[in-house]
Amino acid sequence: MMSPDVPTRKIELHLKLEEPVVRKARRFVQDVIADWKIDVELDSIQLITSELVTNSLRYAPSPIELEVSLFQDNLRVSVWDSSPRLPVKLNVSPGALGGRGLEIVDVLSSNWGSIRKGSGKQVWAEVPLIPFGYSNQSNNNKDDTFNQKFKASSL
Repeated sequence: MMSPDVPTRKIELHLKLEEPVVRKARRFVQDVIADWKIDVELDSIQLITSELVTNSLRYAPSPIELEVSLFQDNLRVSVWDSSPRLPVKLNVSPGALGGRGLEIVDVLSSNWGSIRKGSGKQVWAEVPLIPFGYSNQSNNNKDDTFNQKFKASSL
């Protein structure tokens, strides 16, 4: 039996700054999920991917390594960039226009974190796999749950 800390599958994509990086990253994750025939909350993992890649572009304008890893019970998206500075979730005022990226990641993921890796850092987030045959909740319920969690965490 494989350790839960060891991915059963893993794939990487090198993203160059001159490309439409965030869109390409989201599409890559979507294609991997389809290719691996797994079921996850696609909207959540794509928004998480967008937030992690956008933060890398904002704070470390260098090429980015995107990694998608499949574990026994979850899917992990990781983004490596050249900045060794680890991210910090901010406490922003309700009227602030930005600074909520990691808050969104925290609400949508089952787990997230960061590590120093090589000359930079890797920030990762996980979402649970949806078991085969599981009848998922409706989009309205998902939206309500997200809104309740996000409002509660922003207070």
